[in-house]
This record gives sequence, C-alpha cells and structure tokens, in this order.
Amino acid sequence: MVMDRQEALRADRVTALTLGVAGTGPAAERLRLAVARRIRREQQAVENEAYRRAGESAGFSVEPDVPAPFGLDELLTAKGSIQNVVDHPGFAHAVMRPGTRLA
Repeated sequence: MVMDRQEALRADRVTALTLGVAGTGPAAERLRLAVARRIRREQQAVENEAYRRAGESAGFSVEPDVPAPFGLDELLTAKGSIQNVVDHPGFAHAVMRPGTRLA
C-alpha cells in the first residue's frame, strides 16, 4: 500500500524511503516517483499553511518547523530510484544525522 505524508513521517527510514512501493524496477520507480510527487504536494500545502499561521502570530516572525518524510527530496531527484538515493555519496551521512539533506 502506497503511503501518504503522515504515514511516511511515522515510518522508519527504510520504509519511508520506499513510500510503500515494493520493488526496484522501472514500474516501481515510476509509481514511487508519482507517490513522491503527491507527497511533495501534500508537504507544500502543510508548509504553506504553517507559514500562513506563523504570519498571523503576535507581530513577530516565526520560522515554522515542518518536517518532511525521510528521503523525499532525494527520491524526487532520483526519479523514484532507491538505488540512486542509496548510491549518493551523502546518503550514509543523512542516515546517521537526523534532518540532514543530501546535496
């Protein structure tokens, strides 16, 4: 079963990286990319709402903290290929340090 943003946020990193899509072939990568794009749109809507609410706060600017699912941006860059994400030189660093993004 493919994931939504909330499920991907709650999932462990390995599961989040799959977005609920099994496999590594072209069909799985296309589906995973489609799911990643949908989750990115969900993420953007949540971020926009958080910034809107922050802008309405008591006269001062607050940078909202809106976590994204692990590896989401990297999966988008890799067009759904888990192998390409794992092969990225910064992957081990990202796994070891929470919140780190791959370059």
